[in-house]
Amino acid sequence: MELAKRISIFKLSKKELEFIKKHTEDVTLVFQYHFNKLIDILADYTNITELIFLVNDYDLPINSYPQNLKSLNLPHKYNQQLVNLPPSLTSLRLNDYYNYPLTGILPLGLKILYLGEQFNQPLDDLPSGLQELSIGRDFNHSLDNLPQNLLLLKITSDNKYYNYSFNNLPNSLQKLIIGMLYFNDTLDQLPQGLLELEIFGRYNQPLDNLPNNLYKLYAEYCFNQNIDMLPDSIKILKLSCRFNKQINKLPANLTKLYLPSKYKDFSLLQKNNPQIYITDDVTYY
Repeated sequence: MELAKRISIFKLSKKELEFIKKHTEDVTLVFQYHFNKLIDILADYTNITELIFLVNDYDLPINSYPQNLKSLNLPHKYNQQLVNLPPSLTSLRLNDYYNYPLTGILPLGLKILYLGEQFNQPLDDLPSGLQELSIGRDFNHSLDNLPQNLLLLKITSDNKYYNYSFNNLPNSLQKLIIGMLYFNDTLDQLPQGLLELEIFGRYNQPLDNLPNNLYKLYAEYCFNQNIDMLPDSIKILKLSCRFNKQINKLPANLTKLYLPSKYKDFSLLQKNNPQIYITDDVTYY
């Protein structure tokens, strides 16, 4: 698919507007660092499909958008409540300052949603067709009512008081990334269709009841538990730099194993499992 033409906007001058209008193909507007004008004038431009703000401190209200807009990437410090998002929008990236309720404002066709560092609002009314959801640092709400078509969930909350489980995630979920510094609860009721699981932070609980279709598992930073009960479906396994447990059984379908170089049985594992690529490419923290 051909990428949309990118046009840098500095002042939204008459000359720039004429330049936008003459393009018949899809156009991405990139608002440069000192831009500071209202953009409602763009509402009638049908060829604009993406807005990207490189200007960090833009905080003027946006009351209307290009009618065929598909992707919106808000300025870093934007702190105005969103209104009148176009039905055509499929991808929305909020910035690190945005923390307003989302109920009733997101288009039904939205597929991708990125929530910033300070977002901490309930997620009980997201569009049913949402496929990708990324959640930031301060979030502290239940994940029990996420859309049933969700494919990817990434949560990187550093909230030490986060006390909600991952026991009721959508059955549709295929990839889960948990990058939560303080999260350390059991993960034994994940969706059976899950294919990829990546865990970062201080997590150090047994992983003895993972989905039987899982093919990639990253258990990094602090994980140091017995892995003899991992599902045979796993093909790629990456363990933390602190891992030092004895390995008695590896998943039957494993093809690639990441271990710390200081692991005591590293050479023996390589010798006894020639069918597995075993490497010490592990990041130390």
